[in-house]
Amino acid sequence: MLKNAVEFPGFAKSASAWAQDGLEMPQEIIDALVPGSVVEVNFESADGSMWIVLPDAAAGWSRVAQGEATIIGDKAYITYEQIVAVCGEDKATWGARMQCEAASDWSVYSVRVGQKGELMGVVNPVAFAGFDKSGSAWGQDGLEMPQEIIDALVPGAVVTISYESADGTMWIVMPDSAAGWMRVGNDGADVATGSVAQITYEQIAAACGEDKATWGARMQCEAASDWHVYSVTVGQGF
Repeated sequence: MLKNAVEFPGFAKSASAWAQDGLEMPQEIIDALVPGSVVEVNFESADGSMWIVLPDAAAGWSRVAQGEATIIGDKAYITYEQIVAVCGEDKATWGARMQCEAASDWSVYSVRVGQKGELMGVVNPVAFAGFDKSGSAWGQDGLEMPQEIIDALVPGAVVTISYESADGTMWIVMPDSAAGWMRVGNDGADVATGSVAQITYEQIAAACGEDKATWGARMQCEAASDWHVYSVTVGQGF
């Protein structure tokens, strides 16, 4: 979901319903909050709700995206534009502190800020023959990669997955990688729309290493809810 994501260090907080907790925003988070950016909150709450609070905004103590955050699985997404709608265009007036809040007991495990991914165009796509698989939440299934898929996995390549899942999530697993059993894209596939997910060669290389000979022969899919994958292709993104 996010590109060029910046981690908000130390943001692991919990509180009861309608209580807030958070941290002062470091400069790298303030710098990342630009038009088109998205705050991603990795969380759980009893009722599935999550939003942010900017308590020191010049506009006043401000809830942002209460009931309006995009929730996909265990992540809430709140846009720069949603913050601006409440606190104004000048982020210097937002105050230094960002907090989280929900309508039920909640825990936040991490917060990141990055740019929302856009679906890439793909040229010369190669079909992963026979990749039609289903699984339950956190269950994986897949196939050995044929040579044409291995050959297509080069810098700039994009794995495009046509799928559906109950919560909209989708990523891949490389279970036989020399680096270990590796999830790729579960912290945010480059794009996961609920029907198409895209994961880049560079994301795989970041998890499994630059040498694709060490990635193992098998590619699997997985989601945080019941899922079905209808097809997988690999091609050059643009």
